[in-house]
Amino acid sequence: MEGSITDAKLPLLPLLNGTPSLQNIITHTFIQKVSNYLWYVLIHAKKNLEQTQN
Repeated sequence: MEGSITDAKLPLLPLLNGTPSLQNIITHTFIQKVSNYLWYVLIHAKKNLEQTQN
C-alpha cells in the first residue's frame, strides 16, 4: 500500500521542485484524468449493482 501512495505523489515532485516541464504537466494531467475516470466508473458500477440487487 505504501508503494502506491508514493507512486501517486511522484508527478507532483517536479511541480514542487521548480518550474515544471511540459512533459511533467502532461503526465500529471493524464494521471489525474485517468484516476478521475476510474472513480467515475467505480461509482457508476456500484450504483448499478445496488439497483440490480433491489
